[in-house]
Amino acid sequence: MKTKTLLSSALLLTAKSVLANNAIPDSAFWQNNGIAAAQAAAPAWFMASGTCMPSAAEDGQGHQTSGVDTDNCNINKLSNGCPPQPAWQGTNTFYGNIAGEPFSNIPTYYNVVKCGNQWKIIYYVYFKKDTGHKSD
Repeated sequence: MKTKTLLSSALLLTAKSVLANNAIPDSAFWQNNGIAAAQAAAPAWFMASGTCMPSAAEDGQGHQTSGVDTDNCNINKLSNGCPPQPAWQGTNTFYGNIAGEPFSNIPTYYNVVKCGNQWKIIYYVYFKKDTGHKSD
């Protein structure tokens, strides 16, 4: 029984060290507007096919985009006026170098804030529309 407990404890400790994230140093949050922390913890986006794909929220010259008209929940027009979806190439299909978009990769916008004694990062992507309104 003691051997079984030791083995279980060893497996638990091993799993714990494998699943744990590497700590992000505090300086990464406040230097350069937190970009190092934002990059270290950046999400992987998984977008549904047949819908509006993310876009840049500006035109590359600093002007905000104006979005496109909504589809009013018309299931056949969900991607109308949006960037084209890449051809499916299996899991982790690259979404970048999109015709008509000003950047080679679709930007992920972020904000880094200290709340009490914890740093928090929120990530955003911009959509030219969703089913009910412009510029989501």
